This record gives sequence, C-alpha cells and structure tokens, in this order.
Amino acid sequence: MALGLIWLACAGSVDLLQVDAGGPYVGFVGQEIELGSGSVGAGFTWRFGDGESAEGDVVSHAYQQPGNYFASLTGVSEDGREETVQVPVTIVYEPLDEAPRSSAAMVEGDGSLFVVMPDFDAVAVVDLGTSGVTHLETCGMPRSVSYLDGRLAVACIEDDVIEVFEGAERVDRIELPVGARPFGVVWTGEGLAVTTWLGLWIDGEFVNETRDLRGLASVGDTLVWSRHRSPDSGGEVWVDQEFVTLESDAGPDTDTDARGLPSYLQRIVVRPDGRTAVLPGLKANIERGTVRDGLDLTFETTTRAELRQIGLDGSQVAEPEFDNRDLALAAAWSPLGDRLYVAHVGARIIDVLDGFTMQRIGGVQQLGNGLDGLWASDTDLWAHQRFDREVVRIDLETMRVVETVGLLVGLDEVLDPQVLAGQKIFYGAFDRRMSGDSYISCASCHLDGDHDGRTWDFTSRGEGLRNTKALWAMAGQGPLHWSANFDEVQDFNRDIRESMGGTGFLSDEDIAETEEPFGPSKAGRSEDLDALTAYVESLADHVPTSPFSTTDGGIAAWQAGGCGDCHSGERLTDSSEDVVLYDVGTLTDDSGSRLGEELVGIDTPSLLSVFYTAPYLHDGSAESLQERFDADVGGQHGAPLSAEETDALIGHLLSL
Repeated sequence: MALGLIWLACAGSVDLLQVDAGGPYVGFVGQEIELGSGSVGAGFTWRFGDGESAEGDVVSHAYQQPGNYFASLTGVSEDGREETVQVPVTIVYEPLDEAPRSSAAMVEGDGSLFVVMPDFDAVAVVDLGTSGVTHLETCGMPRSVSYLDGRLAVACIEDDVIEVFEGAERVDRIELPVGARPFGVVWTGEGLAVTTWLGLWIDGEFVNETRDLRGLASVGDTLVWSRHRSPDSGGEVWVDQEFVTLESDAGPDTDTDARGLPSYLQRIVVRPDGRTAVLPGLKANIERGTVRDGLDLTFETTTRAELRQIGLDGSQVAEPEFDNRDLALAAAWSPLGDRLYVAHVGARIIDVLDGFTMQRIGGVQQLGNGLDGLWASDTDLWAHQRFDREVVRIDLETMRVVETVGLLVGLDEVLDPQVLAGQKIFYGAFDRRMSGDSYISCASCHLDGDHDGRTWDFTSRGEGLRNTKALWAMAGQGPLHWSANFDEVQDFNRDIRESMGGTGFLSDEDIAETEEPFGPSKAGRSEDLDALTAYVESLADHVPTSPFSTTDGGIAAWQAGGCGDCHSGERLTDSSEDVVLYDVGTLTDDSGSRLGEELVGIDTPSLLSVFYTAPYLHDGSAESLQERFDADVGGQHGAPLSAEETDALIGHLLSL
C-alpha cells in the first residue's frame, strides 16, 4: 500500500494530510479499476501513468494498453502543502479460460511437476505439496512432456516413440517412423501434435514435412511450431500453417550486442492471453569473419543469447537484447503474462523481463548446471537443473533459491562420473576458463553433441570457411576438424584460449610444453580437460538412426564408385592418427590453411547419419547431397557413375 502522511501544527490547530493510494493494482485492458483508499486532505489528483489524470481521492480508471504502470496520487492540505505517493498498476489482457500449452522439459499438472530425465529413460514426478519424488519409467531419452486432464504425454527422441500416462499407468504407446526423432509434444483439441526431424505429426500423419522441427505450443485450436536449426535465410516459425520468417539482426556489432541469425530455436511459450509467443534460442553471427566482412570473429561477436517474440497474427514485436549471456534454452511466463523468465543454460542465469517492454528487471545468477526447464506460479519459479539431477524453487519476492529437490530418489547415477563432469564443462559458458563473459561454450555450436548447421569464417583461427561437424561422428581421439589440425580433444584448449575468451584448463607450464597440437599430449595434465574429452567421446553412443532405406542399386553404386576406399570401417572414414588429406576438388581461396601452412587436402569426414548433417563439404557449399553430385566437385574418385547410379548412391548414403 502506498501511503503518505503529513501533520501540520499551526496556531493551535492541526492540519492533517493523509495520502493513501492503496494497491498495488492488477486489472485487465479496458476494465474499470478503482484506485485509492480513504485519503484525508483538501484535494487530490491522480495521474495514471498513461497520460490520463483525474481528481478525487478514490477514482475509477480503465487502461487501454497492457503494461506495468506507476500511478501517482498527489494530495493537498488546506494550507497548500503537498504529498505525492506512487503505486504500481499491472494491466494485462485477460488470460484465456483454457491456458496455452507448450511442449516443455518440465510441466505442472494437478499439483505435481513432471520433469524429463533423458539419461535415465524416466520422468520424475515432484509433489509440490510435499516435495516427494517418484518416477515414471519411459521410452528412450525423453525430451519433452505435455499434460492435460490427468494425461501426461512423453516424447522420446531415441526410441521414436510417444507414450501416454494416466497416473503411474502407461495407457498408450505410439510408434513413429524410425528416425523421426520426436522432440516436442503437446495436447491439442484433436489429440497429440509432435515435432520431429521428419516434420510435424498430428494424430497419426505428417501434416508438414519441413525437416528438423522442435518448438511446439497450442492455443485452443491454433498450433505454433518452429524449426530448430535455421537456414541462412532466417528463423522459421509456423502459426497454423502460416509461415513466419525471423530475419537476422543486422547489428551493428557493439560491446553489448552483435549481429546474427536466430537459430537453435528452442521451446515456444505462449503468453497466457494467447496473443504472443516467445522463442528462446541463440544468435549466430555468420556474416562476420575475415573473408566475409573483413572483421575477425571474437568471443563477443560469435554467438550470444537470442529471444524472439511474435504475435499469433504473424507480427513480430518487442524483443530483448542480452549481454553476457549464452544460449537461452527455456522460458516461462508468469500466470498473468506480466513477467517473462528466461534461462541461459551455460551462463547459469535466469533473467526476469518486463513482459511488455522486454527489458531486464531482475534475475538470479550462479544457479546450477543444465538449466532446461522453467515453471512459474504467482509466488514461485521452479527451475530444472538437468546435469545436477535436481529442481530448485526460487521465491519470486526475494529472488532467492529457497528449496532444492534432488531427483535421484531411488535411482543410481547412470553416467560415468568423469562423463557427467565433462558434460557440465562442455556447456559451462559461465566458467571463466571456458569463455569470456559467458557468451559461448562448446555447446554453442554442438548442442547435445550435434552440429549447428552453420558454416563459420574461421580464417582468424588459421583455418577458413568451416562447416560445423557433429561430434558423435568423430573417429576416436583424432585427427579432428576438416583439416585434421588437432590430434586429441584436449587440443581444443587452444581454441578456448584464442577464440572463446577463456583462460583455458592448462597451466602456463603445460601450455608451453604442449603448444603444438601434434606435439606432446595434453591428456593427463588437467582433470577437467580430460573430463571434457570423456564426454565428447561418449557422444559416439548417440548416433541418429536414418529414417531412409537404401534404394535399389545403392550398394552396387557405392561399390562401383569406390566410396568404401575412403569411407571405410565402423565409422565410415579412413581418418586415423596417420594423417592423410585428400584434395577432392573442393578447396578454394577461402579454404584457409592448416597449422599455419598450406592446406593441401581435407580429412575424410564420417558418413555416419549423413542424412542428418547438411550442409555438406568443408565449406558448407552443398546444401544437399544432390547439390554435391550435381556440381561434380572434383570428379568421381572411383569408376564414373551414370545419372541413375548417382541417384541410387544418394539414396544409399541417406540410409547410412
């Protein structure tokens, strides 16, 4: 309550001025709300913060636009003394009777939190009243859940399965096509909608076959979904089949912001009034680089957090700017939609934004590892710290963690301790050894060990134009990169120090002794660097399964083309410690160098799950396998193939 009080004693009389604005107030757009609470004085003036004013101690006013306002009440005593007090007024559009639903890593339903535990093939059920924890055993690697009327839907990315639970009982199991890789799931009025690598699946069929979909939300009968990795033309979002392009930020690059393409689009969350949706993600500055614009990439200008907001009419509205933040992995609206909470996975920060201006008004720092799920009530914000195997409750009045609930009740840790430690380091943008100012980590280009679909200008790193590789496709310890310029994962300490702004994980003495990548080994010199290596090597266990079958004549074309001469072995590459580079006609003036010398060829890339790793070639110049063969880059290195054999070969490659 806003209250001002002045007592004035004069000539034996007492002149009382009591200014009581009441509040704070919450109302809906266009709704008359009453302000004031029995003030005492000679006169009163209200200024509502929207340009309007009124006389009187208690008044009614209708705000015509949503926002967080400060109304002021000025009182005047009989002898002309004044006192002014302010009171906050929150005005929102009225929330929908049926709240929007979002596919999420953590959802609330009937007094419980349902939290995905991908490493455990389980969903944790946290009782919000007692903080007790039970588990639902699920399909392989659950990534998203959705709850409606006592039913929990679970999307499992490794099993290509959707499971439905009522209470502790599994009541349905829906098998999607092999290789679909379902990520997002949400209940709609007609059943279940699922975003997959193959497209948008609704009630038994694919209704949109755009590849690599992820974010998903429903608002009544309206669906909103997004593509995870954007093409270079912009971010891609659909609102009931209406396509929206999220254009690149044109910049300029400054000390607090940078240009970039909105990509790695994550969970979509819709404001409770159903009018706008936000898409957390990452901004990739692919226009910058020594070749591309003459400016070297720096740790401040490569990647940073991004959040886009769209109206459900397809319009694009206010968006925040983030400084010193990495990938925004999750977001949640307050129940009224006047606040937005945004979690940055590597910075270990949750920002609190004004829900209308998108300006930062608070936050929580130094949280745990793997922030990937948020849920907000009127009083509390719950956050999932996936790598720490826990959820925390944050009091919204004090913005402090007041409760931590461990999720491993009755479960044993399934990851090797070194791998789990390495996972935290891999994402650890907050760690000064990894990154300067929390902008970037290994996960910024390799989220979940994957590839970001980008081609970067790494000329300033002594390389050139480089298409990001998926880490699960690596062949053991080395060599690494297209140019085979590293022979062990620990060599990335050099990139961390020189390109990511980090101080690195080795002592100055060890750096001096192991400066050359192919010199003395860095293994065994840093426990944390070795843990990072262990995590990266563990990613080989999570190679995506192809949804395609080899075509007639595909194997014969593979053999006739001599593909197996280079793409051999379990990981379909002859890359080995004995570095052999091949000039297959793809090198250009923009291909850069290797270890400070001429780049004479390319290390053979793995063809494991090549269907999943577009674009192709070291410089990303082929958007598809068809483009690679249409260009006939470097000729064919076995027997020449006919057009029919080439088509069959492409079909076979897509099946690998």
